[in-house]
Amino acid sequence: MATELAKAFDLRSLMDVMGWKVPAMALRYMHGDEEAARCALDMLGDSGEGGKVILFRKRG
Repeated sequence: MATELAKAFDLRSLMDVMGWKVPAMALRYMHGDEEAARCALDMLGDSGEGGKVILFRKRG
């Protein structure tokens, strides 16, 4: 529920609605949005600033 409300409210409003006193509670109950993270990374990749890319290997 907190994740969905966070899409509509700013942090202070979310804290007021949920009755939380500290922002840490929002972090505890909100889950990341994978699609938003993917879009943000895509925008960084399209920035055109030829930065150094480091590839990471998966542990397995």
